[in-house]
Amino acid sequence: MMGVNFKTFIRTKDMKSKDYWEKYEEIDILKISAKFYKLNTIKIIESFNPKVILDYGSGSGEIALQLKNEKNNIICYEPIPHMFNKLKSNLCEDFFLINDLKNINRKIDMVIINSVLQYVEKKQFEDDLKEIKSKVLIISDIIPYDYSRWFDLYHLLKFSLKNKFLTLYCIHVYKQIFTNFSFHYNPKYTKYSKDEIVFILNKLGYQVKFVDNLGINFRRFSLIAYK
Repeated sequence: MMGVNFKTFIRTKDMKSKDYWEKYEEIDILKISAKFYKLNTIKIIESFNPKVILDYGSGSGEIALQLKNEKNNIICYEPIPHMFNKLKSNLCEDFFLINDLKNINRKIDMVIINSVLQYVEKKQFEDDLKEIKSKVLIISDIIPYDYSRWFDLYHLLKFSLKNKFLTLYCIHVYKQIFTNFSFHYNPKYTKYSKDEIVFILNKLGYQVKFVDNLGINFRRFSLIAYK
């Protein structure tokens, strides 16, 4: 596959040693997660040299901001109305923003899907991939059937302690427990076994390679799919 060496893709465990934060930059958990994602994916992305990347389920656009450079164009897809409005307020004209996949007007070289599949029905996900027609997918933070929210909080705590983000962790947990994003609210996340997602992607003509999770919680899983 285009000479890509999967052995070079090693999950980053440490952000402290990186000269990664502006001196007076305001940071939060979303920014930390997005920058950590970039550290883990940049070699993968560069190995495919995509000209047009679709960020599927862009949310507030933090990952798109991290990955944008002079060599690529990023299309941000966010179907949820209030999130799409937030996306429009966060990103500049350098990004093409859509809330309907039918509005894609160019060939997509790569799709990145990070911590999104849990919010998408499996049939919808399959239909969306048929609509997008990309040859390369990077899918991360896929939730397995044995998932527990406690895993997320535990691994985020370990990561925060190691990388000196403990205050932000405490703020994040507070929001989880005492706001509308209550920890007690248990949405029906879409979950996958590895065999199940391989079956879906193989049916669409993709080969699949699993890699260490590109997000903070290593109990979730990630993959690269390609044609």
